[in-house]
Amino acid sequence: MLVIAIKENNQRYKLSLRCSPEFVKAHSTGMGKVIEQLVMRFGGRGGGHDLAGGWNVSTGDYVQFKDHPSAIDEIIG
Repeated sequence: MLVIAIKENNQRYKLSLRCSPEFVKAHSTGMGKVIEQLVMRFGGRGGGHDLAGGWNVSTGDYVQFKDHPSAIDEIIG
């Protein structure tokens, strides 16, 4: 399971990503690696570990991410 929570503040977005140990095992990757790829693809700053992480982006970066709903699926394979 993967859960994403989104909070907007002053035209910046903070995304919190959480997953289960089963997700990490099934996809051979964790949230830290997913966020690393999101930063490379869409910009912003972030990091984390296997089960949790955070990503901070501008409104423009968030809109690009939102316009590509398959981005996380592409990252995790």
